[in-house]
Amino acid sequence: MIKKHLWKFAVAGLIIHLIAAWFNIGYFNQDEHYQILEFSLFKLGKLAPYRLSWEYAAEIRPGLQPFIAYWMWKLVTFCKGSDDPFLTATLLRLVTALIGFTAQASITVYGLRFFNTDRAKRLFLWFSLTLWFVPYMHN
Repeated sequence: MIKKHLWKFAVAGLIIHLIAAWFNIGYFNQDEHYQILEFSLFKLGKLAPYRLSWEYAAEIRPGLQPFIAYWMWKLVTFCKGSDDPFLTATLLRLVTALIGFTAQASITVYGLRFFNTDRAKRLFLWFSLTLWFVPYMHN
């Protein structure tokens, strides 16, 4: 019985995540561009090193997110023939939303075992997979 509800709420949550990724601007504060996208632009040769934030010289930033952004730029440039920053940002938001939703769904499936009744499990599914601000935070 609960598997039917799990799939229903998972599909609803995934749709909400994808809609949020499409319409979201993609950042909470403008300096996030300096922390990820600017480093990937530097690796692409489109930005001089002196234009980077102090974090580059201090070597304190992890490289996974700029690495993903770098390859997303490369993919968009290869497929479209030119680099489109808006398409790249949208694809990055979609990828981030899918990763966030996958993590959230995995935790939700694990958390179901802590509820005894079907009603409690359905409420838990509803609140964990379709809560309004979670897709916004995953972008």
